[in-house]
Amino acid sequence: MAGDARRDLLAEIQVWSGYVTPVAEFVMPFLVELARTSGVHGRVDLLRALGDLCDPRRAHGPGQPRAHAVIAAHSERLLPLLSDQDPKIRSYAAYAVARSGPHTGGAIAARWKVETDSEVRAALLSGLVLIDPACAERMAASGEAAGVRLAGSLAAACAGLGLPPSDIAHVSEAFVASDGDWRAWPGYLPTLTEVLDELDLGTARTLADTIRPAAGAALRRSLAAALADRFSRSRSAPSSLIDVVRDLLGDADPAVRKSAVDAAKSAGEAALHAAGELAAVAADTRDRHTAEAALELLVRLDHPLYREPLLTAWSVGHYPGVWGEPFLPRFDPSVLAGARERLGGPAPGPSSSLFVGCLIGTRDRDHSTPQLLKLLAFWGADAAAAVPEILLTLPRLPFDAVNALAAIGPAAAEAVPALTEIADGGEVKAGHALLRITGDPGPLVAAAAQVLPTKPRFVNFDLHLAAEAGPAARPLVPLVLPWLSEDSDVLPRDQVAVARLLWNATGDPDLVLPTLRRTVSIDFVRKDEVGLLLAELPPVPDLLPSLWQTIRSGGDGLIGAARAAWRWGESPDELAATLVPLFAAQIYGDPGILDLIAEMGAASAVPGLTELADRDERQVTWTGRGLSWEDDSLRHRIRETVTTLISGTR
Repeated sequence: MAGDARRDLLAEIQVWSGYVTPVAEFVMPFLVELARTSGVHGRVDLLRALGDLCDPRRAHGPGQPRAHAVIAAHSERLLPLLSDQDPKIRSYAAYAVARSGPHTGGAIAARWKVETDSEVRAALLSGLVLIDPACAERMAASGEAAGVRLAGSLAAACAGLGLPPSDIAHVSEAFVASDGDWRAWPGYLPTLTEVLDELDLGTARTLADTIRPAAGAALRRSLAAALADRFSRSRSAPSSLIDVVRDLLGDADPAVRKSAVDAAKSAGEAALHAAGELAAVAADTRDRHTAEAALELLVRLDHPLYREPLLTAWSVGHYPGVWGEPFLPRFDPSVLAGARERLGGPAPGPSSSLFVGCLIGTRDRDHSTPQLLKLLAFWGADAAAAVPEILLTLPRLPFDAVNALAAIGPAAAEAVPALTEIADGGEVKAGHALLRITGDPGPLVAAAAQVLPTKPRFVNFDLHLAAEAGPAARPLVPLVLPWLSEDSDVLPRDQVAVARLLWNATGDPDLVLPTLRRTVSIDFVRKDEVGLLLAELPPVPDLLPSLWQTIRSGGDGLIGAARAAWRWGESPDELAATLVPLFAAQIYGDPGILDLIAEMGAASAVPGLTELADRDERQVTWTGRGLSWEDDSLRHRIRETVTTLISGTR
């Protein structure tokens, strides 16, 4: 119960991501008192939390500076813990006290002189160097345990002092002696990760090359993980350190190779330099999961070396899930031939990836075919030869098969009879595919007329597809117009989709403007859809304040609102002055903002965008599809936008 109470208390002041709540400062005196009181359960966790709250690398948000100030004001009450009987308490107390501020340096130095426990000495030395970087020379002191020397190395690196060439050998020896299982501050990232993250790239490469030949398997895995961490933070690191990963990819230990593949994945596009080593791993089927991960990287890189291991796997009945959107390879005739053979054969069993299987959840547990159909859809008309095989999957995987046929377009004319039969049964998606293939909106409108009166579960999806029929969708107007009444039970987001259909069908702003006025400020509505539709309407000056409010909020609807404001006469440069900082602050980087800035021709955005493209720190810090890959792609998009803007001013 005490543990639960402690966790609840800490959760109230600092969430898992490091965000410190404003209430934290009022709790700090109580937290300090608990941490210093003998017999309190979990004092180590409380001391760790106090150190965290003073460390801007681990804590942020509006409450962090005030919480730090309050801890510093009460830090004298923690000093006796530096002499506690429990070395773990002394170690964590050193962390909390040192992080509280430089005024504690005298107490830490005094304890350093008498402390005998190596782990506590490591924490004390880290604190000393944090407060006074001149103490870094102690890290090379003879007779100190490996952990103490490592603490000095980390602290010196974090203090911006780097690592002198003369110290690399003994630091490497210390890492090897600890086998990578040592942490400078209690409970945190391995020292190797933090040191490599802070050193200049040349020194980091030298240290890594010195460590690797002498390291045990555990340390080699730690080295790969440390490289992956640096790659995820720095744009220049992969090209400078990828050769270390190449060596690790050829390691005799399968666990090290697996970690090296993970590091190569974190390298993003720089993994191209390790394509040969990745191909060797992909061809080694003794560890299928690692081989498949290496193959996925080759596919992402669109490197020719992915073909042979992929086609070999298909030939023996193994269907790896390697098609990771949006990183799909360009059209390749040999892969298309293999795909046709694959689709024309018996349906495969479950994917080797449990995650992919759970995510896709197809009825027959065939998880590779949907991915393959997405690839054919990506290739579009180039995949036309596979239409007969796609039709074979239609009964099992109608959604994915129809998507692929629609993407192929007119070249999929062979599929018209089968799609017509499905559309006649009220399947809007099939009608939409027929529109893409034949140009005839009739089947789409007819299917929508059947299904819309029933208000199906995915009515929003069907409405957007039906809207693509344009003026041909006029027969649907009487069916959906009542859905826009204020007393309708139709959800606001679905009313916006109805408004889109009505606008495309009639071009009458009076039919849709009342709904857009009502939904432009409603939460849980896809505000981008509202803004994009408003952008097509004649200007409505009294809505401009609402649009600017949406733009400045930086949330959902930003792009649509900005497009509408621009179309209604607002200054492109004024909009860009708001959009660029918002884009820079995004942890994922929405390329739609770049597209809009380029379309507006807002040349004033060039300096800010150039700075974003040229910086070493990665902009994308959160994504579900590969941080470094997303950031590399975004960086290309930024530079393309800058080029477009500059060429437009000449």
